[in-house]
Amino acid sequence: MRLLLDQNLSWRLVRLLSHEFPEVLHVSGLGLSQSTDLQIWQLATAQQLTIISKDSDFLNFTTQTNGFPKFIWLKMPSANTESMARVILEHRTHISEFSQSNEVRLIIPVRPPEEVATV
Repeated sequence: MRLLLDQNLSWRLVRLLSHEFPEVLHVSGLGLSQSTDLQIWQLATAQQLTIISKDSDFLNFTTQTNGFPKFIWLKMPSANTESMARVILEHRTHISEFSQSNEVRLIIPVRPPEEVATV
């Protein structure tokens, strides 16, 4: 499975995810840092990449495809790079199953940690 991390995710995730996802790329590594969502979508289509993003805008494109690219939406609040990597790795089985399915979108909802009330 070939993953493309959107510009709203840190490029540092490539290193943190590469042991589980050896074909992970970041848009900045492809010279697409300033590209529009449509340009990223078109590249992902041509190269059969699965896009991972915190941006829900890609959901609109998934209604117009029946194959690639696939889209994984990380529906979560702001988090540091290590937390983002942990979430993706915790869902690696689900992501792998998704990559083999006919589905074109996967939403990974992540709730913020509950605050501990002090009394």
